[in-house]
Amino acid sequence: MANELLKKAEDFIKNAETAALSSIDENGYPRTAAMSSIKTEGIKTVWFSTGTKSNKTKNFRRNSKASVCYYSEGGNITMIGEIAIVEDMDIKKQLWVDWFIDHFPLGVTDPNYCVLKFEAKYIQVWLENNFEEFFLD
Repeated sequence: MANELLKKAEDFIKNAETAALSSIDENGYPRTAAMSSIKTEGIKTVWFSTGTKSNKTKNFRRNSKASVCYYSEGGNITMIGEIAIVEDMDIKKQLWVDWFIDHFPLGVTDPNYCVLKFEAKYIQVWLENNFEEFFLD
């Protein structure tokens, strides 16, 4: 049952367009923002894009702890882990999406274009009236 639920959770986040991403601000309070989920790798890794000068990025530079939550009617996936700010140009090129140009007018080389890589350590799944917790290595 647990493996089946984990696979459903993986499909759930893969098909989700948005997620809530929480960082910890300079005063120790959580700060949550709705984010477009641009790529997932299995159940453990999620990629986001934001501005290098955004509050999220500033918060993650100070404290890499993060939480991501995906929600859709009948389902909720909450993940706790860490964010890495990715500077690698090859990765930034791979993850570039055409609509980013609205936010980063200079394209993939825009100095404000930033990629965040979330790695889950804990996942809480509520799908189809089933609840399970998973601790990942």
